[in-house]
Amino acid sequence: MTSDPLSQNIQATEIASIINAIDRGIFVTNEAGICTYINNTALELLGYKRENCIGQKMHSLIHFKYKNGESYREKDCFICKAKPLILDTDLPEDEVFWKANGSWFYINYSSNAIIEGGTFKGTVVTFTDITEQKVRETAIVESESRYKYIFENNPSPMCIWDFETLMIVECNAEILNKYGYTREEFLKLNIREVRPPEDIDLINAATENESVYGEVHKRVWRHKKKNGELMNVEVIGHLITFNGRKASLVIINDVTDKIRAEFELKTSEEKLRTATQIAMLGYWQKDIAGNNHYWSDELYNIWGVSRANFELNQESFFERVHPQDKQYFINEQAAMISGREEINFQYRIILPNGDIKWLQEIGKIVNDENGKPLIFRGTVQDITEQKLLSLSLEESNLRYDLVTQATSDAIWDWDILKGTIYLGGGYQRIFGHETTGLNESVRNFTDLLHPEDKAAVIRGIYKVVEGKGTNWYDEYRYLKADGIYAYVEDRGFVIRDDTGRAVRMVGAMQDITQHKHEEQRLKLLESVVTNTNDAILITEAEPVGEPGPRIIYINNAFAEMTGYTEEEIIGKTPRILQGPKSDQKELKRLSRALHEYQPCEITTINYKKNGEEFWVNFSVSPVADQTGRVTHFIAIERDVSERKKAENELKLFTEDLFKRNKELQQFGYIISHNLRSPVANIMGIANLLELDKDDPDTVDLCTRSLKTSINSLDGVIKDLSKILSITDGSADLIKETVNLSELIDSITTDIKPIIDHAGAVVENNTAQIIVNLHKAYLYSIFINLISNSIKYKSACTPIIKVSAFEQDQRIIIKVEDNGIGIDLEKHREDLFKPYKRFETSVEGKGLGLFLIKSHVEALNGKLELESELGKGTTFTIIFPGQ
Repeated sequence: MTSDPLSQNIQATEIASIINAIDRGIFVTNEAGICTYINNTALELLGYKRENCIGQKMHSLIHFKYKNGESYREKDCFICKAKPLILDTDLPEDEVFWKANGSWFYINYSSNAIIEGGTFKGTVVTFTDITEQKVRETAIVESESRYKYIFENNPSPMCIWDFETLMIVECNAEILNKYGYTREEFLKLNIREVRPPEDIDLINAATENESVYGEVHKRVWRHKKKNGELMNVEVIGHLITFNGRKASLVIINDVTDKIRAEFELKTSEEKLRTATQIAMLGYWQKDIAGNNHYWSDELYNIWGVSRANFELNQESFFERVHPQDKQYFINEQAAMISGREEINFQYRIILPNGDIKWLQEIGKIVNDENGKPLIFRGTVQDITEQKLLSLSLEESNLRYDLVTQATSDAIWDWDILKGTIYLGGGYQRIFGHETTGLNESVRNFTDLLHPEDKAAVIRGIYKVVEGKGTNWYDEYRYLKADGIYAYVEDRGFVIRDDTGRAVRMVGAMQDITQHKHEEQRLKLLESVVTNTNDAILITEAEPVGEPGPRIIYINNAFAEMTGYTEEEIIGKTPRILQGPKSDQKELKRLSRALHEYQPCEITTINYKKNGEEFWVNFSVSPVADQTGRVTHFIAIERDVSERKKAENELKLFTEDLFKRNKELQQFGYIISHNLRSPVANIMGIANLLELDKDDPDTVDLCTRSLKTSINSLDGVIKDLSKILSITDGSADLIKETVNLSELIDSITTDIKPIIDHAGAVVENNTAQIIVNLHKAYLYSIFINLISNSIKYKSACTPIIKVSAFEQDQRIIIKVEDNGIGIDLEKHREDLFKPYKRFETSVEGKGLGLFLIKSHVEALNGKLELESELGKGTTFTIIFPGQ
């Protein structure tokens, strides 16, 4: 049954509209990689018009090079491969899409092959721009390093324990110092083992389940050190996921001294209240002249004397007044006598035992019936304790005011009975609110709590106040003056009277907004750093010189790339990865950057744990703390061995191609020159024949000349064929086992007539050296060398020595003669060029040395020559070990 064409057209239009509405770029290529369709989102991401893409090869248009500008071969292109690929795959770091304006962006893509009837018809590619994601990932890596550093170097004792097993799984150095354990010992403990036996049931109940424990657990516990000493600690625990398991991150605050001080303070205040209820007053009278006339018994007790041994007069009185207060006392007494009706002042006296007392003296004039002054009378109170307490209180208040101004917390003091609250100077600095008005009523303070948190916070406070507890803790949101809610960590301490009733509560608020945000970021960073494919290495910042900064963190990708485990690499220096072939120039550049605390990117050879070499590209960045001091370095590393291998192969190929091209160009000039002469002769003979073709003598002469020219031309062409068969690699270089001694003997047999005619001596000292090379090339090399030694012999008997030996996994062959030699100073540059002759008295073409060198290099060997005029020549051939 066939469908309606109109319906099909409507369906196609709907599908096209749907595809154009998708927020991912989509394009389709045929089997040759030519674009046949592209949606609007792809055009927007790439910046092209549709007509710029349709009919174009997409690899050459948007995916033809890396972000650094290096060419990206089509055969390596993921998108061009004719098979389905894994969906939603981030391409490697250097692979990007290029926009029409010449900029690039990172991509997340999927590619699916179009198969019809089992035949590949093309590819459908979808992609999105993930450049911003890449930037965020880089920021996450940096934040993660700060998170780990904060945990390990936190001045507060911290640890993490598994919620299911209660085993301690991580800790920082401060908690080890506090409890007296080594790291190995501490990580073997269960949290029950740091409690006294009588508290085990309490910890079991508190960790029964997550609901009982709470997302944030705060409580004062008794903990036991390794030496058995007990201490009171405030534990703040946060439920987290650690290594895929539910755990608690715990911060420990030793409050042993604080609890002891609170107890002593309470006792001292009770004594003080009792002392202030007892008013020890002494009564006195003086006459108008100022002489003491009467003291009560209490006054004698205050002065530490008795009526029996103390004569009460002005002289004995002033003897006991403190020297620094005598003049002050005299002035006050004179003012009273001169007419002031009342006096009220303080002074000091010295007791017989040397003690000093503060006294409060109040006095007034008593007039007679006529209104004339009769006597002076008044009271003296021992205010020594109150005075000393007052001085201490003034000092304490001063210290309290200074603390509230210096601390980063907002100190508060709530008078529960009056319903008023005092807020320290830090409150306005942190939250921006004026304290005027807020201090009048606690309601003004609580009205600024976040509506969603207010009821729970107030309920929690009153639960402690109305119960028997002394410590309160909560986290909530608090409205700042700028209208933004801050996350707050608040701690309070309840002060109770003798009946246990809460009368006062003091505490401190701390803005933890940044900490909250950092906590979320760090959790995300931890996941990214752990799971990224790039190797990540973190070291301390010092020492940059010897022996190098210590490694403090590696991720799984680093361990897989190098073969080192975390236990093997932590505490070591990155120089453990360097070796003989590491690029010292690059490493020195890196060292300079580290000394200057600058980021740096280099590429060098590193060594795995098993000694295997690999090329690595890594970028190093400094990490600074809040003060700007660089504390760590972060390195992100990638194995670029395959890329380097491809670069080296391309370089060698290019060098070889350039060399061969230059040789062929030079050879072309020579061949052109050598061909010109026989061709010119042939053309001349042809012209001569045309002019005198009926003359038999002319025909005969031309025939002989033509034969000679043709033979010369044939020789040039054969030389050309022979040279090209070597330089273009067309010869079939089949390797076979060759005994050098037997090969030399075979050559001397083949040219025996030449050797005998010259009276030459050939010494074969190749012993039993066996090589696995192309035999025909070896034959050509040695027959040319021996023949040349005979051809260019001197007046004395020709002696040719052929020797061979193995050295440093190489085979070295020497051919020495005592011939006429070569002037190397004059001919060194032309030694191995074709058609170059250095001795014209001997017939030859000048191809011998060229062919010898070409054959040696075709066999991956190296040819060296030493010669001196009149003394002979030595050829040295070096082949790699077999």
